[in-house]
Amino acid sequence: MKTSKVARQTVQYEMLNSGQCREISAAAFRILSRTGCIIQNKEARQLLKDAGCIVDGEKVWILEHVTRWALDAAPKSVTLYDRDGDPAVKLEPHEAHFGPVTNTCDIVDTRTGERRATVKKDLEEATVLIDHLENIEWSTNCVTLSDVDGAYDDIEEVHTLLEYSRKPFWYYAKNMDSLKVELEMFAAVAGGVYPGDRIRPYGSGDDGRLSCRRYRRPAPWYDREPAGL
Repeated sequence: MKTSKVARQTVQYEMLNSGQCREISAAAFRILSRTGCIIQNKEARQLLKDAGCIVDGEKVWILEHVTRWALDAAPKSVTLYDRDGDPAVKLEPHEAHFGPVTNTCDIVDTRTGERRATVKKDLEEATVLIDHLENIEWSTNCVTLSDVDGAYDDIEEVHTLLEYSRKPFWYYAKNMDSLKVELEMFAAVAGGVYPGDRIRPYGSGDDGRLSCRRYRRPAPWYDREPAGL
């Protein structure tokens, strides 16, 4: 669904005006360049150092011109495709998309009226439903699998999503061992070959994102703090 751009013909609600947005951006630039941040991944620190950032151990000061360069270099539009290779979701400004969140722990069983923990069968049924809803554009591991060992339940979630949906989906990989198995599954479904040597040992979330980068797979990053707004 495309929202209004230049011609604002619908009712608009803005929590912040343009001046306030500029103030927040300026504060973010100052924090990154003066206070700095902790980057646990060695490869990420080297990339930032090569780009001109100041690095001392795990502490990195990201200078404003580097941040602005990264923002300018980032693609302004990203297209996600379905299992058949057709465009499914176009991520760009003024585009609104709808889909489920992840990891619902309990549901009210529609058959019995009982509140209970979710199981793998619930994910199978939810995925089939989501796959047939035209207004829902992606799928997720929308329920937890209480009947699956927590050591590998994310692998079971991916298997279920691949089996019952042709839509794009997103999920959480628990660790690098799981991510390696899941990338092998994706390659098998796509008919490709998985170069496992691109995966590095797990240490932080940056490790997973960099491994996906080497394998040319999208890896989302977002701040959870404003999730309730």
